[in-house]
Amino acid sequence: MVISSTVACLAASRSRLRWLGASDIAHALSQGKQKQMPSREGPTDKAIVTPKRRPDGSIEHLNITIPSSYNWIAAATIDPNCFADRRVHDFVNSCTDQLALLHYASELVAEEVAADPETLINSLRLGDYDNIRAFPHTVVFRNMAFYAGLMSTLVAMKNGLDVYAKIISATICPDKKPLDGFNRTQVDGKDLRGGFVLKWLAKQSPVDRYKPLYDLIEAHIKEWIDQAVAYRDTAVHFGRIPGTKGATLVMSKPVALLTVQDVVPAKLPNGQPVDHYCAYVYERFKAFIAETAVHLPGFSRS
Repeated sequence: MVISSTVACLAASRSRLRWLGASDIAHALSQGKQKQMPSREGPTDKAIVTPKRRPDGSIEHLNITIPSSYNWIAAATIDPNCFADRRVHDFVNSCTDQLALLHYASELVAEEVAADPETLINSLRLGDYDNIRAFPHTVVFRNMAFYAGLMSTLVAMKNGLDVYAKIISATICPDKKPLDGFNRTQVDGKDLRGGFVLKWLAKQSPVDRYKPLYDLIEAHIKEWIDQAVAYRDTAVHFGRIPGTKGATLVMSKPVALLTVQDVVPAKLPNGQPVDHYCAYVYERFKAFIAETAVHLPGFSRS
């Protein structure tokens, strides 16, 4: 196999070229497995070289992946190297990707919500709105980047939960088909999103071994997962979350006198600011994985 002296890769996270030397790739090949290599730009951006092998063990081609810093932050919570059973590694990689996307989306929401008040005021100053001040009215700012961030936050959260359900079932029962997802069903007469995972866990033996895991999952479902998935289901199946509002203000004075303090930030139906809620979902999802993964067979952070 011939390796060119230099391989050029575009780092999507920073939109700059990074160069990987042949010695780096040769070292990865000598390991015969996935290898992380420090980049030339800093510790949070590394390239991953994974040889794709044929059945006879020879190398067919190389996969060179350069993740963003969001991927590395997510990998600090859940990473394939934490699991002894390589059969779950694809699930773990998918879960890590969803956690990274959730982090990115929640920050996008925060950035857009922070910019909304000034953008709304400036938009009003461009139009002739003072002549309608005699009529009571409320201005609602529809920021598409904000809505995209909110939808992405909710979808990535549910995708991550679905993949994590597969990780749970595949580590506990490696010889059986993994669960389809973090699905909804009744538990003790109450409809819970994620209840299917609880009922499945309750059937595993020895029951006492998985009781701490069951209790943690149940606590997270009741604390935040059930509500978050309800928002996601409504958004996905109906295209919106009724009652969610973008940045708003009541036109009670001339446009020239309006300030950003007059603008009410975007809120969910429960009245919670959307940016606070998305950050909360990200932090709780990360905590959910960190707290429960230690109870899975074959898991180790060493």
